[in-house]
Amino acid sequence: MVDRVTELLDFDLALVDSIAGGRPASSLEEVAVCLPDLKGTAGSIRFVGFDEAGRGALAGPVAVACVHLDLPSGRGSSELDREAIVSVLAGLDDSKRLTPRRRGALYEAIVSVADWGIGCASASEIDRWGIVRACRIAARRAYAKMPVTPDLGLFDRGLSLAGEGTAVGPAEIQITHGDARSLHVSAASIVAKVGRDAIMENLDPRFPGYGLSRHKGYGTATHRDAIRRLGPSIVHRRSFCARIESAES
Repeated sequence: MVDRVTELLDFDLALVDSIAGGRPASSLEEVAVCLPDLKGTAGSIRFVGFDEAGRGALAGPVAVACVHLDLPSGRGSSELDREAIVSVLAGLDDSKRLTPRRRGALYEAIVSVADWGIGCASASEIDRWGIVRACRIAARRAYAKMPVTPDLGLFDRGLSLAGEGTAVGPAEIQITHGDARSLHVSAASIVAKVGRDAIMENLDPRFPGYGLSRHKGYGTATHRDAIRRLGPSIVHRRSFCARIESAES
């Protein structure tokens, strides 16, 4: 577990070094984009990581979280700085690789040491705008809650703050499988997942019969059967459920 969080931390530190040195690292092909002039600023670059949860669910909102952690000032940082992060966040990984219990423990650790925000877009907004735009709306809502102003946003690929032709927030770097590579994006994946799971558990008693607390709105066989029997509720994404309803007809 310690080795894994060290890998994630080293990825973000390598990113700091590459940007401050004005040279995208060879293993970070995504960094070859137009960035603000941050050369020589390794010790002061602030990252914020973004990831979403619930993108493919049939019910409930999509949730996006953003997380900022105070990193050591670079690869020359003291081992004490590194050890502190590794110790507090031991076991950190892509949320999909963790058990619910472990995610919950890491969520508590992250929110105790990080600046963070979480935003949602509802099922009706997803139906109205489509999932890509809804994710961006949720990301902007999460970012609006951040108490710090970062220099760079690290996004799991496909996610962005951009929209409606206006610039929002920091310069962006999209990272393929960012939740399995970056400390910040991985932390955001856990905050988004735990936060959204709590929403679905709270919705369950209000919309009985669907089993929302068990499958969290995803398209399990049990959930699909419930939609066929009961029809979609107001928290279901009708654009996502259309095929199920068509098959029943």
